[in-house]
Amino acid sequence: MKNRTYSGIVPVLLLARGLLACMPNAEESVSESESALVGHAPAPADPDEGVGGCTNHCAPPSLPPCSEPSIVGPVPMPPQAARTAGDSRGALWLLGDRATSFADNTETWSRASGGTLTTSYLPPLFESSKRIRAFRSLSGMSAITFASAGKCRAVASDGVTFGAPVDVPCGIPWDVRAAGDGHLWSLAGGNLYEQVGPSFENRGGPPAFGSNWDVASNGDVIFVGSDHGIMSERLNVWRLARSAGGWTKTGSVDGSVPLGESLATITNNGTVHVFSHPTAVEGPKPRRLAYLRSSDGGRSWQNEGINPEVLFLRQSAWRVAAAFATDDGQAKVIYVGASHYTPGEVPELGYRLATRCRNASGQSAWVLTAQGSVLGWDERGPLGFSETGVATFIGWGGLVQVR
Repeated sequence: MKNRTYSGIVPVLLLARGLLACMPNAEESVSESESALVGHAPAPADPDEGVGGCTNHCAPPSLPPCSEPSIVGPVPMPPQAARTAGDSRGALWLLGDRATSFADNTETWSRASGGTLTTSYLPPLFESSKRIRAFRSLSGMSAITFASAGKCRAVASDGVTFGAPVDVPCGIPWDVRAAGDGHLWSLAGGNLYEQVGPSFENRGGPPAFGSNWDVASNGDVIFVGSDHGIMSERLNVWRLARSAGGWTKTGSVDGSVPLGESLATITNNGTVHVFSHPTAVEGPKPRRLAYLRSSDGGRSWQNEGINPEVLFLRQSAWRVAAAFATDDGQAKVIYVGASHYTPGEVPELGYRLATRCRNASGQSAWVLTAQGSVLGWDERGPLGFSETGVATFIGWGGLVQVR
């Protein structure tokens, strides 16, 4: 095995010094949040209301204080080491502070951790494979998908070892997740398939459009999307309990809520976080971004919007690219946009990383944590979050990680 190692940490200032101190006042930083209820049932009272003398928009004690981030990088990395053809989802395998980059049509992968990047040949099971992608599950396992000998294949991994690769049903769209015991689920062509021994059984089509789904640590499948033909509801949450014979609808977002196109992320206890794309404007000002959160499977929601003026210079070009959340309410989101392209050069996308945190007044606030650019091989770019919330970006200068 041949390794090429680049060492060293090169500081990069993605967050302007003093930015947090210069954020708008508490009411603006909290994104004009009125904690509006938008579900079909009243939300329970907030037990943290009033903690530490706070009486309005109070943050739970688990929410970290707003502070400047810890940034590692950029670590030198050739742009071709992160090149993908088409959709780049899964091209970064992010576990803790370790980032593994899969580039299309190469025999190597690049792995970065702690400011050091190593490029080496792929493990033997991926020899002669194309379009390798990794999809981490709430279960703690990852599913690695790839094409080999004209077949769609996948293998489960705990991040260190790999299971036995199997042929997997695939289609458009195609998404794979791994349960805690290592068996695979494949969302292919509108149907969800579960691995049973060496083969897969069709569990039917999920009752909602979208690709916001995951396999929880208890084996349940959770799906967030818009229902087929139900115009009175913007978004629905469905659960396929382990060993159950069918889906159960656990909640929805009322159709009167101006949500629009969105991205959802799910936590292991069933909490759902939904972020809208910031594409619409109302008059001379951009519309407040919707950020909805439900801790009871979608039965009730809180609307804690994000003020786009805090995060963006030009709203119409931005969209949600990735999101991260924890059971106790911590959340982060990455928006990308404002693409730059010069003929003969690698295109770029700007990004903004926002974090939900507790400000000096004890209030919940969304603040700009980092900004920069990523390679624009597609509309999303090589970026994402690990299960611990470390954000990774690959740009012209190399690989950057933000805690």
